[in-house]
Amino acid sequence: MQSRLSFGYKDLFRVVYISLEPKKLLSQALVLTASAGILLAFLALSGLFQDYLKLFPACLQALGWIAAYLVLLAGGGPTAVLTLGDLNTGRPPALGKAWKTGLQYAPALAFSSLGLISFILAVAAGLLVLNWMGRIPALGPLLWALGVFPQFLLSLFLVCGLITLVAGTLLLPAIVVDAPHARRQAFSRLAKLIKKDFFRFWGYFSTALFLGAISFALVTLLFTAAGKVAVRFSSRVAGDQAGWVLLSIPEVFQNLPSGWQAAFPLPATPLSGGWAYSAGGAAAGAALLIIHVLWLSYPILYLFTSGAVIYFALSERG
Repeated sequence: MQSRLSFGYKDLFRVVYISLEPKKLLSQALVLTASAGILLAFLALSGLFQDYLKLFPACLQALGWIAAYLVLLAGGGPTAVLTLGDLNTGRPPALGKAWKTGLQYAPALAFSSLGLISFILAVAAGLLVLNWMGRIPALGPLLWALGVFPQFLLSLFLVCGLITLVAGTLLLPAIVVDAPHARRQAFSRLAKLIKKDFFRFWGYFSTALFLGAISFALVTLLFTAAGKVAVRFSSRVAGDQAGWVLLSIPEVFQNLPSGWQAAFPLPATPLSGGWAYSAGGAAAGAALLIIHVLWLSYPILYLFTSGAVIYFALSERG
């Protein structure tokens, strides 16, 4: 999917317009759902061993976060196809076609960051070892004190590695999808682009984060206003029925609907029960979960879209 367009700094300011497209938001919501499902599965598995092994649950939790990140990154393929199609032609491809094409890049995207992830894990392991040495009887305090400076260096490497991982994640989907022949060297191509114009890249990246925070705040305000309007209509028209349904939401949805429940006036009469309220509560909980997923999908979609613009701006075509 080679592009012939050029992009610059000013194009970062129209990422909001490019991202606010239902097709892209739905695609990113599906990816976020899969990523969250993987993470919750690992966290639930780690909880089973919480009372037996001290280190194993922590390892499972770390693996869960890594797996969730890799799924999120691999799912950037369909999102990148939609975004690049929009940037090239002004109209994104069909959602089914985008997923069919984008999933072909999933393995390359998942493996593109494993080298940096391995480096981050190695640095974190070094920090653990240096701190563990401080627990050695008699010599522990001295060994820990001697390791203060190495700990600082490793911490610096860890922070830089995490920042690079986050920054690189934004551009990797666009690199892999736009240049399929170089998918095995995606991260090395990213490193060359950053090295080519280091300060320009970080200037673009900082601007993307700043504008993303502002746009996410505005989207949050929009979602909140829409929720208040829905609550106002429901409480006045549906009356106690709406409150009874929200009180019937199953606990499986945890705390997601709590804000909505608090917004509704409690019914004056007790809940009469019945299968309709149980079914309605499950349906309402699912609807609220979908709303939250769409809300959280926007900043991820925004950053991936920003990454595509930054990639074109840094590439030789930009």
